[in-house]
Amino acid sequence: MKLKKKISIYILLILSVLILSSVNVFSWNSHYFYTELAIKNNDWV
Repeated sequence: MKLKKKISIYILLILSVLILSSVNVFSWNSHYFYTELAIKNNDWV
């Protein structure tokens, strides 16, 4: 029983780390995307 609890806690930790890293990657991608859009808009103007 204790072992199962430990495993589930580890799984939760891994999941939270994965979610955090994916959120970080997504925010970086959107940041780059918005800067690209701004550069393109400046070129058009």
